[in-house]
Amino acid sequence: MSSINMELLTIAIVGAAAAQAMNMFWYSPKVLGDAWMKEAGLKQKDCKDCGKKGLVTFITNFATAVTLILILNWAGAVSAKAGFVVGAWVSMGILATTLACMNLWEGRSIRYFMITGGNAVLSIILMSTLMAELISKFYTAG
Repeated sequence: MSSINMELLTIAIVGAAAAQAMNMFWYSPKVLGDAWMKEAGLKQKDCKDCGKKGLVTFITNFATAVTLILILNWAGAVSAKAGFVVGAWVSMGILATTLACMNLWEGRSIRYFMITGGNAVLSIILMSTLMAELISKFYTAG
């Protein structure tokens, strides 16, 4: 797998859609949405252009998914288990540590970090696990 083709782009779309669905659940008011808004200092009325923000979030999830496909390839991860391991290393070793430093310097609470960082880490793990399994089942090199 030396380049991204249509099969892999389709797998990336599925990965991005899975992350988007998880984000919507995670930040729903009954799960962690209200707690996140409180920690972020936001009110419901602050959610302007939510549709546009959702679209931008999907686009960024898609970019992440494409990047993860390349990383999965480099790691030779073509099973859900291998995808989970790659996702865990990438998300906790790079993403969570970067977010922790940002939260420290921004003076954010540990609760805020756990909500936003937890979502980011789980999104990466979900995408890489799902996409590695789909690659093993549906991707044909060449």
